[in-house]
Amino acid sequence: MALNPCEKKCYNTVEVEEAALLDDVEARADEQATQAVARQQRAKLTVSAVLIALSLVTLVSLLSNVGEGAPAQKVSQPSHIIQASSSTRKRKPFTFAASGGGFRTMVQAMAFARAISDWSTVSHLTSNSGGNWFASQFVYSKNFYSKVTDANIDIDEVVTAWGAQYETTVATAMDAGLEVFIVFDAATSRVPPCPQAAKIIENIMVPFSNSIGLPAAKWMPFNALLLGYEIPDITSLRYGQRTMSGLASATLVQQTTLPPDAWTSGKATARLIVTSADGHTGSEFNTSHATLPIAHVVRPSGASTWYTGSNVDSISRATGSEKNEQVNPLPLLDSAEPPLLLEVAAASSSAFGGLGSPMIVDALVKEKLPPAEQRIVNMCLPLGIETQAGPLLAPSTELEDSTSRRLMTPLPSSDFQFRFLDGCYSDDTGAAMALAQMQADCHAGELDCSDEVPYRLLILDDHSYDPLRNLMAGSVPGNCTNNTICPSTGYWYPARPSAQIFAESFPESGWKTYAVADAYTGEGKVMGNVTSKFWKGTLTTVDNKWFGVVGGDKVSVIYLSSNYDDSEASVMIPAFSANSGIGMLPQVNASTYFQNVYAPMAVSQLTGGEPVIRKWLREVGL
Repeated sequence: MALNPCEKKCYNTVEVEEAALLDDVEARADEQATQAVARQQRAKLTVSAVLIALSLVTLVSLLSNVGEGAPAQKVSQPSHIIQASSSTRKRKPFTFAASGGGFRTMVQAMAFARAISDWSTVSHLTSNSGGNWFASQFVYSKNFYSKVTDANIDIDEVVTAWGAQYETTVATAMDAGLEVFIVFDAATSRVPPCPQAAKIIENIMVPFSNSIGLPAAKWMPFNALLLGYEIPDITSLRYGQRTMSGLASATLVQQTTLPPDAWTSGKATARLIVTSADGHTGSEFNTSHATLPIAHVVRPSGASTWYTGSNVDSISRATGSEKNEQVNPLPLLDSAEPPLLLEVAAASSSAFGGLGSPMIVDALVKEKLPPAEQRIVNMCLPLGIETQAGPLLAPSTELEDSTSRRLMTPLPSSDFQFRFLDGCYSDDTGAAMALAQMQADCHAGELDCSDEVPYRLLILDDHSYDPLRNLMAGSVPGNCTNNTICPSTGYWYPARPSAQIFAESFPESGWKTYAVADAYTGEGKVMGNVTSKFWKGTLTTVDNKWFGVVGGDKVSVIYLSSNYDDSEASVMIPAFSANSGIGMLPQVNASTYFQNVYAPMAVSQLTGGEPVIRKWLREVGL
């Protein structure tokens, strides 16, 4: 089965490492592997203690009354924690971009965060999906920020402890009867022929999950559990309600996507309608049933807004039958009330969000099922599968008692306006709209943009080169250049605005190795090695109104790809693999997988990536 656009991975076979650099990296990797084994042995002795130390009583309280907040761990604030600068000196434009990739990217971002010795130089932090899990905690959890940036704590210990927290939180929820990983609506799926329809849909979904290790889940509740330990008020906290307790000096850009249509409440649907500045492109967009790139932008002051580039005047939704269709504006762009942190986290990471769109699901059903099974499924949809797409809540929607059990129940239609897709359906790196924000800040005189190459962009990717290809010229088949709508290429590939923001073609040469590391099984056995590569150079922007980028500017870019295959490090790991239904995963729990797979990965990425990143920072004047 073909993978969705978020997880389709294509390996570039470029082999251009310089011999001296490779020898040095391999020697460093051997030393690193020895150190990793020692750390693993130490971690194995401590992980049980970590699990015990996480009080189940406290976590039950977290899940039963998150809105009141659970006491965060008391951590003294290191001197390097950056708060909003009071200096009048303007910074140079510099974006740290954490792309999509689930736990892989989250862990890689945790490692690379230490390579930035002075976070006050970072003007923008952009993120998507798993990268946004990192960014949300990095900005809104002092505890997370402190541990990630404190060089006195080994990075593998930080990663292992996070995995233990995650496992315990989900375990407590499951013990309390919260069915996070059951997506089918019980009431609907019991009515004939819907039990048969549910089984048919499950047979389609399981190969998707198996291909990347991503569990089917009620996505907003799952995000509440995943982030709730570090951000205890995640279900009730709105942007701007309190100060950023972690990184507070950078503009946060969170990439997501709006689908062409969505199930809202039950079988009710809504269709996306865009009005563009020139009128023509909006009409083209609507008739092509395209997805719409959109980002949530949070300033250091706490002020936040939704951003849709420079080509969108308004966004509306059409509801009702074709004869009695009602069109009402989505108050997304002009709402006075900011969204919930949980709402944006779920939106950005909805990798299976296509299951919340009737158009995408209809194409999937027609592609995969014979006519008789199509009729059975269509009688029963959406069956609860739409909960894998993060919801767009109506203004002033409150999650009442803010409990995870409350999040499991369907929201009333008055609270529900639309759904989101993962940011990878538009730009997996989040770099395009972050670059637009840097350009706007330069135009407003807020940054020092006087250098010959004024913009700096660091992009980390969990294991392929495709996200960078999508930003370059000539990388997408067909007539799909900047300012155009790329046509649909399959049931899971809806039409979308081109993400091309650079005039140059994808660099086929110039890639160099920054890490060679052992890859481990979930049980801690070596199963091969992984070679991570980077490219750096200067690129030129082109106009792209859908993302808001202005052409003609020079950008210094460094792109680091860890190159971990799904079999070498799963995109995700449920708390208990044995009960996940995901056959490709080792039958180990999350704490063990974080300890044996993600922690060594973090060590190799930090050891190899740090000198490369710091050298580049010096080269670009930071």
